[in-house]
Amino acid sequence: MPDKVSPVGPESVRNTEMTKEELEQQTLALRIKNLARPRWPRYILAALPSVLAICTLVWAFASGYFQTENKLLEIRTQNLLSEEAGLKQSIHELKKKEEELAAERSVLTGQLEEQKRTLNVQRDALLRQFQDDKKKLIEDRQELQNALELDKHKLNIEREILGKERDALKAEVAAAKQQLVLAPVSVRLHELERLGNAASAKSAPVVDIIALLRSDTRHRPEYVTFLKSAAETIDSPVATIALLYALYRGTGDAQWKSQVLEVARAEGAHLYLPTLRLLDEGEWASEDYVDLVSIIMADHDVVRCDRATAQLLGKAICKFPSGLGPLSGFPSVDEYVRAVMIMRKYAEWPVEVYPTIGISTFDGVSAPSCCEGLARLAPDSILVFVAERAMKATKQNWGSTNRRIESLLKEPAVEAAAKKTAFPNLETCSQPDLKKWLADNAKLVELWTEPELLGLRESLKK
Repeated sequence: MPDKVSPVGPESVRNTEMTKEELEQQTLALRIKNLARPRWPRYILAALPSVLAICTLVWAFASGYFQTENKLLEIRTQNLLSEEAGLKQSIHELKKKEEELAAERSVLTGQLEEQKRTLNVQRDALLRQFQDDKKKLIEDRQELQNALELDKHKLNIEREILGKERDALKAEVAAAKQQLVLAPVSVRLHELERLGNAASAKSAPVVDIIALLRSDTRHRPEYVTFLKSAAETIDSPVATIALLYALYRGTGDAQWKSQVLEVARAEGAHLYLPTLRLLDEGEWASEDYVDLVSIIMADHDVVRCDRATAQLLGKAICKFPSGLGPLSGFPSVDEYVRAVMIMRKYAEWPVEVYPTIGISTFDGVSAPSCCEGLARLAPDSILVFVAERAMKATKQNWGSTNRRIESLLKEPAVEAAAKKTAFPNLETCSQPDLKKWLADNAKLVELWTEPELLGLRESLKK
């Protein structure tokens, strides 16, 4: 039995202080006491589960438990085999039915495809018949419509003929009623018609019609109505624009100027010269010159015009109002460039000289007005033109100065361009001076000497 150990509590801790050696002695005594106890109860407890298992196996063999379970297992195995055989039989039957169904489906599919082909053939036949019927209906409708249009056209022609006959009768009646009133104008109109393409702003019939319209204010409405009707029937386009000009100058109504522009635009190139002659000889406002020349420049073939047309164009351009901007009043860059190209093509100086550079003549044709026109449209180009022509001079002649060149160079726009580019004085300069100016202004020279003026077009479009 272990010795009694006095309880250890707060009071004993406070009353008794044990040393380390005493505690170690007590621990050793407890271990020895524990080893001295018997060990067989522990072995019995450890072997008890094994003994119980062996007893259970012995009882199972002795009572036939395993034989019963084995029989039950065999019975279950037989049942499973029977069920497996039944399932195999069922699977075989199902496969057989599946094959029968597949064969039946194949037959049905073949029948369906055959019916489908038959229906497709029938559908195609019906569709072709429908298309044929539709085409026939369309042809029948078109035939009826053509017949209707033909009848309508015939009726329109007959109605137009009847209308013209009616208008002619009305015109005859009106002419008969106003014969005395319109006699002065009628006589001049017949004279203008006889002139035809020879008519101009200074033709006697045109001058007389303008005077009648201005002086006889009482009968002016009848005159205008009569002349307006006549302008629509005159065969000669030149006589037509001359009559429209007379109406414009006689009444001051701008609508007649607009009709002059329309006739000039509609008739095209063969009316350029008569229209320009009308501009040159007639009385026009400065804005009218811009309008008429712009119409002519709208034709891209106008750059191939002849010398006489170019000279009249130059005269008209010289009458443009000032301050019209970089395009000189033309509505587009192309029209402006065409005018510059024509003026440049026919520009010509008279046969005179500058003694210091030996200019005696220039190649080209005589169209002085193109020089003035070019100066009005492109002052810079005049400087390039003069310098290049001077550089090509070959004959030394100590004559008088060229008065026309001097007058052009004294134009405000040209003079400003010359000052801006330091153009040399032609009376004192030499050919090296001109050569240096051409080199210093190479871009300007290239701009104005390019055949098609493509660089000028691009710069203006920007």
